[in-house]
Amino acid sequence: MDKILGYTEEEFTMEKILEIAHPNDIQIVRRATQAIVNHLVDNKKMSMQDTSLNITYRFRKKDGTYIKLLRQSSFYSRTPEGKFRSNISLLTDISFFDDTEIVQWDFITPKVDQDKLKERVYAEFSSLFTVRELEIIKLLATNITSNEIAKRLFISPHTVTTHRKNILQKAQCCNTADLLTFCHKIGVL
Repeated sequence: MDKILGYTEEEFTMEKILEIAHPNDIQIVRRATQAIVNHLVDNKKMSMQDTSLNITYRFRKKDGTYIKLLRQSSFYSRTPEGKFRSNISLLTDISFFDDTEIVQWDFITPKVDQDKLKERVYAEFSSLFTVRELEIIKLLATNITSNEIAKRLFISPHTVTTHRKNILQKAQCCNTADLLTFCHKIGVL
């Protein structure tokens, strides 16, 4: 970690990983990570060694600048009670080809009930957006304009614009296409 982020091995703890994540990325990172950990804990018979979480997000280097990293975490062991105990993570600097602000993740779970895993992910993200924001997202998916959304919801176009800005910020997306992809992934659409 010294060469990539500037932290010594002693400084680089699990708490540090969460502390140095970009503040705009951390909420999505925590929700995605929590979903997979909860799913593993609930499915005690499932082999953790076959499961991994690949997630990309921005990390703060010791000098204060940010880079984009791919964190590949394999879940290593559980306690006798079935609780998550440890994992192994490989961090790779991918900022040379991905300098976006978008958090992306993928679960590799060959022996898992995909429907139950999706339910767990959806549950973790269910409170990310307000009811009004969800209404707007669903209308955006129908490819209508902000003015049309305002008319349908009986609110001003300015209010729709404000909601759209807040929605994009919460999802860490730069445009509507990325937002809709994100919303499909988390079960909103």
